[in-house]
Amino acid sequence: MMSDGRYKQTLIHQVEQLEASILTGEKIELCHSRNPYKNQQTGYLWVYPLQIIHSNIAWYLLYENCANKHLAITRLDRFSDHYQPSLSEKRGLVAQQESLEKAHQLLESSWGLFLGSSQEQQLEFQGKLTFVEITVRFFPPVVQFILEGDRRHDHQKITKGPIIEGTLSYVDYAIALPPRSIDEFSRWVYRFMEHAKFIKPKSLALNHYSAAKSIVDLYQSNV
Repeated sequence: MMSDGRYKQTLIHQVEQLEASILTGEKIELCHSRNPYKNQQTGYLWVYPLQIIHSNIAWYLLYENCANKHLAITRLDRFSDHYQPSLSEKRGLVAQQESLEKAHQLLESSWGLFLGSSQEQQLEFQGKLTFVEITVRFFPPVVQFILEGDRRHDHQKITKGPIIEGTLSYVDYAIALPPRSIDEFSRWVYRFMEHAKFIKPKSLALNHYSAAKSIVDLYQSNV
């Protein structure tokens, strides 16, 4: 932004204040100014900031909503530069650490950064949330790439298929994920195009098939 000579009114300009608020458990008012995915409301909200995270190409803020204790992660540049500390007493590092541990519990079971709704979080903390059992079959030439990622997720299981004419025919990637992570996991699978196939559940196999048909339709409409 400095090299372009442009000022974008986002929370990225308040990083130093954010760090200080995280370390003291300070309650702050932010403005969620834009949301391209429509999975979070926009507007003003009071939060306890918990952690600044870098993932892929962006910086994110992990925070706890003061109104309902909902834990969420949002890109810094989706907040405006509005930053209003509360005059009330700070809650301190012990309370901050407790909320952070809960958030990391959700992250460990997730695929990606979306932590789900407040109701889903409470069910998961209570051990009552039903996870989705998923199996994806990957074919050459991406088989070795899948085998390489033996730490993509703590609960993954990779099973090798038969060797045919000296070549590993496929690998099955099995994982159980919370419903909130299905979209992010599916987008990861879709990047492998014709070298991936959902074995279960059937609903994800049908979604993948429908997406493949939509790609064909896009190309045919331009021929």
